[in-house]
Amino acid sequence: MAEALKTVLLFIFSFVGGAIPFGWLYVKLFKKKDLRELGSGSTGATNVYRAAGLPAAVLVFFLDMAKGFIFPFFFGGSYVVKIVLGLAVIFGHNFSIFLKGRGGKGVASSAGVAAALAPLCLLSSFAVFVAVFALSGIISLSSIIAVGFFPVFCFIFGLSVEIKIFAVAAFAFVLFSHRANIARLFRGEEKKAAKL
Repeated sequence: MAEALKTVLLFIFSFVGGAIPFGWLYVKLFKKKDLRELGSGSTGATNVYRAAGLPAAVLVFFLDMAKGFIFPFFFGGSYVVKIVLGLAVIFGHNFSIFLKGRGGKGVASSAGVAAALAPLCLLSSFAVFVAVFALSGIISLSSIIAVGFFPVFCFIFGLSVEIKIFAVAAFAFVLFSHRANIARLFRGEEKKAAKL
C-alpha cells in the first residue's frame, strides 16, 4: 500500500513538473507574447522557433527533454515505475495545468523519457530524424517518422517488454498530437523549416 501511494504521489509530482511550459514562459518573458496565439498554438520547440528563432527553440527543446529524463531517471525504480513517471511528464507537457490544458506535442518530452529508458534507441531514432529532415526539410514529418522508428529499434535491440510497450504508446500519442500536421502533410500544405 505504501509503495502504491508513493507511486501515485510521484505520478502527480511528475505530471506537475511536466506541465511547466518552458516554451510559453520564454516567449512570454522575452517576446511579451502568448505562444498559444502564435503559429500552431503549440508550446513546443517548433512553435518557439517560429516565434523567437532557433537558439530559443533549441533551449526549449532541451528543457522539455530534461523534464522527460529527470523524473523517470532519478525518481523511478523499476522499469514500470519509470515508464509511469515518464508518461506522467508527457501528459503534463501536452495538457499543461498551467495553460488550461494546452501544451506541446510531446516529442521533446518523449525523447527525454527515451533517454532515461533506452538511450541507444533514442540515438538511432535521432539519426533517422536527421536523415528525414535532410531530405524533406519538414520538422513534423521528421519527428513522426523518427518516433515511429523508436519502437522498431527497441525490438531490434531486444529491450524489455515494458519499454517496447512504452515505445509503441509514445508513438501512438505523438501521432495523435500531430493529427493536424498529418492532415496538412496529406494535403501538401505542411511548411518546411526554412519557410517557418
